[in-house]
Amino acid sequence: MKKPVITKILALTLALSACAGSMSIYAQEEAETAAVVDTDIQPRYTGITSTSVYLKNLGSGNLNCQGSTVVRNGYNAGVTVELQKNNNGTWNTIKTWSDSGDGVAAIEVNYYAGSGTYRLKATHRSYTSGWALVESVTKYSNIV
Repeated sequence: MKKPVITKILALTLALSACAGSMSIYAQEEAETAAVVDTDIQPRYTGITSTSVYLKNLGSGNLNCQGSTVVRNGYNAGVTVELQKNNNGTWNTIKTWSDSGDGVAAIEVNYYAGSGTYRLKATHRSYTSGWALVESVTKYSNIV
């Protein structure tokens, strides 16, 4: 009685193996007219869900400086934004702003910096509910 059951199982296994071995897999070519979506690949963080940093030249030496950090529920957020000026290829911090809070930390200030080439350096942080640092990531703005 055991022999026919084992034989059937073996035959079924061999048949499935043969079918699987003869399958062909083809990759579909991407259409040349496919739309390109302009998105950044975002790493997965433990607490941070999104970050932003942006610098806008308002004219006459005035700059709009923005940076924000958003974290998951149960975490605290922190952001430090440094305005940096380029002096002969070296970026020097000339002004720093910081914010922290439950869920979101954000900076938006207009600042008179005068003439020159500038960027923002933003350090985004997530903390536990007890303010122990979980992670930190640094990003840079566009250059104006």
